[in-house]
Amino acid sequence: MGGESEGEIRRVLDLDSCAECRCDLERDLEAERHSLCRTDSEGLLRGLSLMHSRTGFRRDSRADSQRQTRIPAGWLARGRFFDILPCMKRSPGFVLAIDGPAGSGKSTTARLCAKRLGFRHLDTGAMYRAVTLKALRTRTDIRNSKALARMLAATRVGVEWNRAGMRVKLDGEDVSEAIREPEVSGYVSEVSAIPEVRRQMVAEQRRVAAGQAVVCEGRDIGSVVFPDADLKIFIECDAAERARRRQLELAGQGVRTGQKAVLANLVKRDRIDSGREVSPLRRIPDAVLIDTTHLTIEEQVAVVCDLARRRMKDEGGRRKAAL
Repeated sequence: MGGESEGEIRRVLDLDSCAECRCDLERDLEAERHSLCRTDSEGLLRGLSLMHSRTGFRRDSRADSQRQTRIPAGWLARGRFFDILPCMKRSPGFVLAIDGPAGSGKSTTARLCAKRLGFRHLDTGAMYRAVTLKALRTRTDIRNSKALARMLAATRVGVEWNRAGMRVKLDGEDVSEAIREPEVSGYVSEVSAIPEVRRQMVAEQRRVAAGQAVVCEGRDIGSVVFPDADLKIFIECDAAERARRRQLELAGQGVRTGQKAVLANLVKRDRIDSGREVSPLRRIPDAVLIDTTHLTIEEQVAVVCDLARRRMKDEGGRRKAAL
């Protein structure tokens, strides 16, 4: 990244503190747009690290050995840089996989990224929540394999998309709101750890995503569900911050609960998700690792969308070269 581009980025990142520069910048940015977009994501991060070395941008030795990019909180500043990236045409058959622990913001990130990229949002976790809701409603003992098999045989989980996003259907009933109840949250990790449940849901997830441009989030999307995903993201976040966010989310839904109870639930889910034998929560070497502890949702969405656009551009170039 040349000196002029670096200087331009400095000005963009300081845009809010210099309102008089806004008009001049908007004219100047068009000239810089093409040169900046020729850099790949790794080059972009290296350039930003030079300007923001005091924010803590780094690559740890373990991440280096696994080819993982760590993006800690603070490096984005105001995130204005990403406004200059050009819109990309949607590529058919593109899968953006986002994994991470409960409450890390991956669902909100996936939903907003899908909207901005023109993709469909496939909330795979919602499908497991639907199965959990069915088990609770029918009072099925999930530890009884025969009872569980009978329930699964009589269960149909599907998804539909409309202008508002993805809707989850359980045996034909729209349960998009019901699956977010705290009781479902308390049992979903146990239900989703059952091999029979996972096999049925993974098959359905692959079926509905076939040939589509989708953003999927969960705990094993990049490792199991879509191991050949075009872009894999792993989001991590401090447990206390995840609990704070989840409590605010529940409060917005009219559900009152203490932060300690929310934190205990998240820690329990982390333990189950990471320790299960089938499809455990884990980072994989080719996933971009993003720490969102101190990032706003707008900032983390900007990071993921930028990486996706660049990956689509790279893949478009490879397709043309192959023709």
